[in-house]
Amino acid sequence: MIVTNTPAFIKLKNQTIASYAIQYNINQCFNFQKIEQLKSTYQFYYKGMLKKEHVYELMLVDTAFAAVIGKLAQEVLFGKVKTLNDFLLMHQQSSIINGYTDAFYYQFKFEHWLMHLFFPEAGLKLHKKSITKVTSNTRSVYFLKNANGELSYFSIFESKKLFELLIHKMQLRIDLKHSKIENEVLTLILSLEI
Repeated sequence: MIVTNTPAFIKLKNQTIASYAIQYNINQCFNFQKIEQLKSTYQFYYKGMLKKEHVYELMLVDTAFAAVIGKLAQEVLFGKVKTLNDFLLMHQQSSIINGYTDAFYYQFKFEHWLMHLFFPEAGLKLHKKSITKVTSNTRSVYFLKNANGELSYFSIFESKKLFELLIHKMQLRIDLKHSKIENEVLTLILSLEI
């Protein structure tokens, strides 16, 4: 009997990669009942992830990365960014830390985050259920087709290129239907989609 290790072929289209429930405290100077009333990031500040498992997975990237995702969700809510690349461009001229711009830091950390989402290592799982929505493992092969149905990207040997592609093409969205304000706490649901 011959056993083959056939990889899973996953088309990068109409997929929700991951979702995060992020909580913020409403600034005490304001009394909001609806998310649509929010106009500025100064009206609410990052509290934390709703699920402890999300914090653990994001800590694999950086101990402060959950707060970065909180900042990202704020920018998505106000329509300032739609992709990770938009966020990088916003922070391209930001403060320099140890000779690096914020954009350099974010680029590196976003690629590391995407690596954990698309190629999770079995030994690094900190809980039973992963936040990743796509079926993924190190044997997965991701691909994109152009409008003519021709293969435009194939990930078998180019995982770095996959991350660069996702930084530009992956859409960030706040799920307003499931986001809410309760007891002066705002909960935003950030979805990563392609």
